[in-house]
Amino acid sequence: MERIEPELLLTSVPPRTVALGVVATIVGGIAVPLSLPAVCFAVGLAFGHQSLSGPFTVLLAVSGGVALAALIGVTLSLGRELAALRSPRLRRYRTLLYATGFAALVIAWFLLASDAVGWDRLASWLPVVPITWIADLGLLGLTRAEPIGPRPVGAICLFGVSLPLCTVAAIRLADRVWHTDPVGSGTIHRSRSLLGPGRARWLFGGRVSRPVLTVARKRWLQERRVPRGLLTAGYMLLVLPIVYLPLLAAGEILAATPMLLAFVLAVGTGLAFGIELLSVEYPALPLTLTAASSRQFVRGTVLAGTAVGAPVTVAITAVAGVGSPLGPLEAILTALASVPLCLCGVTVAAAIGMDASYRDFRPVPIPFVDTTVYSETGRRSFLKLAVVMTLVGLVCLPALTGYLSPVNEPLATGLGVSIPTVRLLSLVGTVALAIAVSAVSYRRAVRAFEEYTIP
Repeated sequence: MERIEPELLLTSVPPRTVALGVVATIVGGIAVPLSLPAVCFAVGLAFGHQSLSGPFTVLLAVSGGVALAALIGVTLSLGRELAALRSPRLRRYRTLLYATGFAALVIAWFLLASDAVGWDRLASWLPVVPITWIADLGLLGLTRAEPIGPRPVGAICLFGVSLPLCTVAAIRLADRVWHTDPVGSGTIHRSRSLLGPGRARWLFGGRVSRPVLTVARKRWLQERRVPRGLLTAGYMLLVLPIVYLPLLAAGEILAATPMLLAFVLAVGTGLAFGIELLSVEYPALPLTLTAASSRQFVRGTVLAGTAVGAPVTVAITAVAGVGSPLGPLEAILTALASVPLCLCGVTVAAAIGMDASYRDFRPVPIPFVDTTVYSETGRRSFLKLAVVMTLVGLVCLPALTGYLSPVNEPLATGLGVSIPTVRLLSLVGTVALAIAVSAVSYRRAVRAFEEYTIP
C-alpha cells in the first residue's frame, strides 16, 4: 500500500481502478506461490478419494479464501489509514495500539501453550468460525453419498456476500484516503515548553531542581512522541510466564506473586527509561553533554522513569497482594517496597546504558510505524537487556525466596518466629540491597557521563 504512489496513478486512472489493481496485485502475490501446491493437493485428494469433483471444490475454496483474505486486508489497511488521517491523536498513538495488540497475541499464545484454555474448548468453537466453513467447502467434493451440510453452503454465501461488500468498501475507503487531507490538531495535546508551567512543575517544582526536572520533562516528551521505551519494555513479555505459570499450576495467587510482578515491572521501567538514555539524545547528544551536568542528567532520567513506573508498579502489586495469602500489612509493605525496586531498575539500566560508544548508534526502524530512531544493534543490545534483568533479579532474590513456603517455613521454625516475620525480613533485605545497588549504579552512571566523549 505504501509503494503504489497514488499521486502519480490518480492523474491517469480513477481510484476504483487503482484500488482494484492493488487487490489484484495482493491476490496474485498470494495465489501464484500457492497455485502449484493447491493444484497438487487437490489432484492428490481426488485420486485418493476417487472423486472428479474434488479438485474443483478444493480450488474454489482456496481461490475464494485467498481473494476474501486479500480484500479484508486491503479494507482494514485503508480503514486504518483513514482513521489516522481523521484523528491526530490516533495518528500519534498508533504505535501504542500496535504494541498492545502484539502483547495481547503473545499473552494468548502463552495461555494456549500452558493449557490454561483447553484445546477441547477451543475446538468446540471451530464449527461457528467462518474459516472452517471454507475448509468444509473444499472437502465437499470428496464426500460421496453424503448430504450437503449447512457449512459449505454458508461458505458459498460468505463468498457471495463478503467479496462484493469488501470490494465496494475498499474502493470507497481508497477514494477517501487518497483525496482527504490530514486533519490538523487544534490543541497542543499537553506538549508545552520544557521550562514553562505544567503538571510536572506543579508536582515536582518545589522538590526537584529546575535542570533535573527539565531533563525529566524532555524524556517524557520524547516517549510521548515516539514510545520506543514502551516497545523496549515489551521484552518483559517473554518473562511473564514466571508470573502466571505458577498461578495456573496452583489455581490461586501465591504469596510470591506480588514480588514477581514487582520484579517484572521494575525491570520494564528500567528498560523503558534507562537503557536507551543516550540513544534517545543522539540527534543532540553534543548539546546534551554540555548543557546539563552529569548529576542533573542522570537524576532527571531516574526521575522520569521512577515517576512513571513506581505508581503503576505499586498499584498492580497492591492488587495482587490483596488477592494473595499475605496479610493487609504485608501486602501494603510489599507494594511500597516496589518503589525502591523501580528506582533500582532505572539506575541499573542507566549505568549499563551509558556504556555505549557514539559510533555504535545506527538508524533502526521502529516496529509497526514508519519511524526511524538511533539505537545500538547486534548482540550487545540484547546482552545489556539480559544484564539488567539479572542484576535486578539478584536484588529481588532475598524477597522472592523468603516468600516461598519451602523456604520460609523451615526458617520460621528454626528461628522461632512467625512466617510473616520471615517474609518481612527478606523484604527488608531486598529493599536494603536495592538502595545499595541504586547508589552504586548512580555513581557509575554519573562517572560514565562525565567521561563520555564523542570522537
